[in-house]
Amino acid sequence: RPTEFLQSFSVGTIRVTPVPVEHSIETQGFLFEADGKKAAVLTDCRANVPEATQTAIRGVDVLFTDGWMEDVQQLKAVYRSFRPDLSEAQLDDVVREKKRNHLLIPEANDLAERVAAKKTVLLHVAHAASGHEALVKRWGSERLTVGFDDQVFSI
Repeated sequence: RPTEFLQSFSVGTIRVTPVPVEHSIETQGFLFEADGKKAAVLTDCRANVPEATQTAIRGVDVLFTDGWMEDVQQLKAVYRSFRPDLSEAQLDDVVREKKRNHLLIPEANDLAERVAAKKTVLLHVAHAASGHEALVKRWGSERLTVGFDDQVFSI
């Protein structure tokens, strides 16, 4: 059934709240609440997460969000390998447009701090980003985890 932003509904004992985010189009993330715990899933989203979403997810126990790449230079290198014909100005335009649709790791970290997430798990990590171990070494902390396939979480 269609959902409306910030209008909660229940699935069994789990309260689900769709929250607005932007990708290349307006889309939605979700806040899940059960047994006094909260988890938010915001993937495929731009860094300009709406204030209403930030307010709704403030203080979540776990935030699952993009950690697509580490920086714009990494992104440029990937697109340069696919499109060697582009001028620097054209490449900058492509990167600016593509970057807008996913959070870079520093942006995800900033979002986690703004919403006071107790723990953040980076998802949607590009294969062109550094390897998992290198990402964990550079970005991992008590509050930030670099996710991996088949990982299981308890909240």
